[in-house]
Amino acid sequence: IQPSTDIDFSINTNASLMTPQIVRVLRKHDVRIIASLDGTRAGNDLVRRTRNGRPAFDLIRQGFARLADGGMPVMALHVNLNSKNFDRLDETFIEFLDREKIQSITLEPDLTDRLEQPVSDLVEKIMHLKKTAQEKGITVTGYWERPFARIVQPEPDSSPYFCRSISGQAIDVMPDGSLYSCSYTGLKLGNLDFFMKKGPPSQLLKASPFKTVLEARRIGQIKRCHGC
Repeated sequence: IQPSTDIDFSINTNASLMTPQIVRVLRKHDVRIIASLDGTRAGNDLVRRTRNGRPAFDLIRQGFARLADGGMPVMALHVNLNSKNFDRLDETFIEFLDREKIQSITLEPDLTDRLEQPVSDLVEKIMHLKKTAQEKGITVTGYWERPFARIVQPEPDSSPYFCRSISGQAIDVMPDGSLYSCSYTGLKLGNLDFFMKKGPPSQLLKASPFKTVLEARRIGQIKRCHGC
């Protein structure tokens, strides 16, 4: 299928199952890697483990090495801040990132875990990591920056969407072909095979579930946010 517009492909992965063959395919199709690591060994292995319960840190590092060998070095990371690794994400982790030549991280409170720590401790942790990383030339960002950025730097001639999914610019495809507006939502929009058989990708935009989600999440349409 020849898309009518440019499409950027990316994959969220901790790279633990990465093989040289997979790396070659990803590079061939110019797929951007969004790699995940939740700290040094001490912090990461409290959160990320294999299906059999094994620590995942070494497997992830092996995957990163295979990506580097294939010409796709990991230079940016997605880091989940979880109740379990909260105290382990500190200056030691920033020093580790500096040694590994990581240029930026997206640091987010884990949306699947209700942090036990008070919000004030969460804010202090994020700001401390951001300041420490900046001293090393490492950029720290996250969704927690969006509300402030929207206020002080509004985008001209555009609606201030919270994320690219709600603006209709992004969609998540699961390994089994299931489609979601975002991997953090439980609302399934359909299956990739169905839309591939129906016609060009533009058919997805006309599909009722996807259109309904986008319209329902626009500014002013979420009733529980009224009066906030």
